[in-house]
Amino acid sequence: MTQPSPTANETTPCAIIGAGVAGHAAAVWLASYGVDFVWLGEGGEVGGMLHRVYNKLVNVPGEDFDSGVELARRIGAQVDASKLSPPRAARVEQITKRDDGAFDVALDDSTSLIAEKVILATGTRYRELALPGADDTSLVTNEDSAFIRHSASRDAEKFAGKRVGVIGGGDAAFENALILAKHGCEVHLFMRSAPRARRKFFERVIRADAIRLWPIPTTLTRANERDGALHVSLDTPAKTEALELDGLFVRIGVEPVLPTCAPALMLDPAGHVIVDEHARTSTPGLFAAGDIIAHPLQAIVASAAEGARAALTVAEELGVFNVSVEEVLAHASMA
Repeated sequence: MTQPSPTANETTPCAIIGAGVAGHAAAVWLASYGVDFVWLGEGGEVGGMLHRVYNKLVNVPGEDFDSGVELARRIGAQVDASKLSPPRAARVEQITKRDDGAFDVALDDSTSLIAEKVILATGTRYRELALPGADDTSLVTNEDSAFIRHSASRDAEKFAGKRVGVIGGGDAAFENALILAKHGCEVHLFMRSAPRARRKFFERVIRADAIRLWPIPTTLTRANERDGALHVSLDTPAKTEALELDGLFVRIGVEPVLPTCAPALMLDPAGHVIVDEHARTSTPGLFAAGDIIAHPLQAIVASAAEGARAALTVAEELGVFNVSVEEVLAHASMA
């Protein structure tokens, strides 16, 4: 059972926003420090973006998991078996710094709460690619549709033996292309800029007869769902080409999901939150952890560490460790 909805003007020492790995780690560590907090997560479901990871996880210390979904279930079961209250089902619309230094946290159900400290761990979503159609309406690719997909680990079998496109130049795009090739697909890999994928994936792709690597840059400029296929226009260095696809896998990265913050947070060019070595953002009292922060490694283990780091700094600023020498001496005795 999730926590009840906030009451008007409810106050808390800390609000954790986000129920993914970073948010869970922050909650676990704050609880261990004895800090009271309110934990908020859209949908009230533990796991965050893990629910969109369908490939096997082999880089989590201690155990391999068949998918991120399985790991999310395990974390949820861990929460249920502990004294930790699961996150409340709420989406944060806006965070505003108050004159007294605390924060007003406005939620999508028109309720709000006041938090002395806030840890943002709101995660990411698939980066959106809008493709104009013949009628100039946009075919937006941040959601799955009849032709648009994001995970070959989940959906490759549905496109077995068909002609498919993959957009992107990172590890995820190259892995998706390789998975689709194993399912007998004719795969077309499109990149708008230099690849960021690791070399071992690139070498496997260029050896795969079923994968056509298009020249850089190749940009999709138009797409139309017609006659049971996806008809796309492609701008290449040489000319514009037309291609008919049975499916398109969009792996152009992810972008941070952030509520409106006042004052605005300092962000990097990709929209990630800039934090210091203690997880502090540019707004005092507001912390960030997980995939939303500017960090060279977007990984489960990194998110867990960052959530724990944010919790430690919050606990320090709330005075959890403020035991003075005078207090010790007042209770000390000689042998």
